[in-house]
Amino acid sequence: MKKITYLKVIIINLLLVLSLVGSIELIFSIFADNFAIKNNKEFRLSKPEPYAKSPYFSREFIEESFRQPGGWSVPEGTSLIIPNDYSSAHFNISGGIRKTVGTPENYRNTIFIFGGSTIYNSEVPDSLTVASLLQNLINGNKLPYRVVNYGTTTIDSGQQLERLRREVKITNGDIVIFYDGVNDVLQKVWLKDATKSLSTQALEAPYFISLVRKMAEYSAFLRWYDKNYLTLKSYPIDFELINRASKIYLNNLNSAQIFTAKNKGKFIHFLQPNLYTKSPHNLYEIKLLNWGGNESPVGLRAIFQATYPVFQEMLANTGYSVDLVNIFDNLNYSPYLDFCHVTEIGNEVVANAIFETIKIDLYK
Repeated sequence: MKKITYLKVIIINLLLVLSLVGSIELIFSIFADNFAIKNNKEFRLSKPEPYAKSPYFSREFIEESFRQPGGWSVPEGTSLIIPNDYSSAHFNISGGIRKTVGTPENYRNTIFIFGGSTIYNSEVPDSLTVASLLQNLINGNKLPYRVVNYGTTTIDSGQQLERLRREVKITNGDIVIFYDGVNDVLQKVWLKDATKSLSTQALEAPYFISLVRKMAEYSAFLRWYDKNYLTLKSYPIDFELINRASKIYLNNLNSAQIFTAKNKGKFIHFLQPNLYTKSPHNLYEIKLLNWGGNESPVGLRAIFQATYPVFQEMLANTGYSVDLVNIFDNLNYSPYLDFCHVTEIGNEVVANAIFETIKIDLYK
């Protein structure tokens, strides 16, 4: 009889605990969970504002984009990250280069665009990358140029410079474009190591916080707990590190400019925008900032807000750099899927800005 009584007590207490946990979850999911999304993939599958009018949007497309179509390779003896060849309705990579739609059969010169994942553009199909949208503008103006997309995940300006020197043969009249900034902040300031590739380092919090955040994918209470008790309201900024990183960044860009000019091409740099330095934020973006997602570690916002002004001041007088930091500030719809990746809403604005910048050179 005692065993049966003990079992009843255990079952009753277990049911009480489960009821209490369920009640807590219900309360927090209703009143405290601003963005009840488990992870970035689920968030994008929810068809957020940047995808609201995208005709290509589908579960199939999002699933494929998160599989990193084709994968990536690191050539021996380099710090490069190269997309593997791949072919589908949405993604086509050949020779480590994502397809630029509309490339003319006959052209006089080439525009080489280098950047990280925000130039590779896995958030959109081939036809809506920055490179393809720029090619469309060039074709519409009947100019004899092709655009080649050298974007690849996680790379910073140093790796862009390495690939430029290693793979690109510049001819008289060619244009080399670097579109970057975000990965240089991540690699050189956030990760505090300018010598390692971003792809080999994790943007991770300590083990306990990482564990809570992993479990928070399934718990509104843990998401609330993370936001209010594990996320720092302020973050210590190392300005000495920022200044050192800025000098390395500038040196990479200067080296790219010198290399391009030596080969009779023209070098143009674009400092890319990010959600942290955008102003103002619309209601969707405020929720996005509050949620953060697994690509927005603790303290990253403070680091961007401290580092980007230094980058802007440093680049202002180079003669080859164009500041696009505030280019999305007045858009009616947000392009942001996280703190830096955007859909065609943003890509179209960037492509237009690049075209307007290089237009004089294209008509020469």
